[in-house]
Amino acid sequence: MILHIGAHKTATTHLQRSLERQQREIRERGIACLIARKIRRPDRIFAPLFRPEGSTQRKAKALERFREQIKGATKLVMSEENISGSFRDGVENYRHGMYPHATERISFFLTKADLNNVTLMMSVRDPAAFLSSAYSEMLRSGRWMTFEHFVEKVDFSRPAWLPQIQGLTGLNRVRRIIVWRYEDYHDIFDQIIVALLGPEFRETLLPTPKTIRPGYSREVVEAILAEHQKNRIPEREDRITFARETEERISQRSDLTRPAYWPADALAAAAVSYQREIEQIVDLPKVHMLRPDPART
Repeated sequence: MILHIGAHKTATTHLQRSLERQQREIRERGIACLIARKIRRPDRIFAPLFRPEGSTQRKAKALERFREQIKGATKLVMSEENISGSFRDGVENYRHGMYPHATERISFFLTKADLNNVTLMMSVRDPAAFLSSAYSEMLRSGRWMTFEHFVEKVDFSRPAWLPQIQGLTGLNRVRRIIVWRYEDYHDIFDQIIVALLGPEFRETLLPTPKTIRPGYSREVVEAILAEHQKNRIPEREDRITFARETEERISQRSDLTRPAYWPADALAAAAVSYQREIEQIVDLPKVHMLRPDPART
């Protein structure tokens, strides 16, 4: 089994949309490919398999549905970032290490589904860029706050991704962990596809050209925060609607600019911390890092 676990805001949805475009061809090769949107649909709710707590009856039904989906397949590929924890679970625990319950949740799922020799796949990202992108997602989801409040007490000297991956290396049912930098995603897309599906898909499964859930422009952020300051939209669903309509309206302009959230010294500190963390991740047992081919870059 290949289990892609995200993380959030590392082009995970883009990869999932690319896989969805060739679902029929993938299934014809005997591969059961379960992708987040399908997993989360009301009639295929596997979420109880990702949480040790909860109803035993719901877990039994979820396991039955899961087995129905993979019946007859010779290989299982699954892409669901929420198996490690929710988006908020990752972001709000950033200063203490991403997804603190990931190891427990993934272990529970693999045990419940009786899956062995599993390859985990995940992407990591520069912490400053990750938090900038995550901030847009928080605004988009109706959780409005200033960026300063959002990143309060963030310490780039602490590792963000390393604790999670260290925990995953200790799982007996996990054979290998394939990791790549988000910054290399487009250069190594074919390597990711080969690792997920096999070499026969290297030339045929191409990345979707569409940008998925891009970060907000400075102008959209300013419009949302101006409304937030007025405190006229108390309901979260109404804030989500306002953010969507604001993005649609402002995105038509040709003079949009990117937000400059971080001072230069913070960006430099994040880059140094990220590089150090990558070096530590590479040295972990079971970990294989995908890197761009120097001859192609």
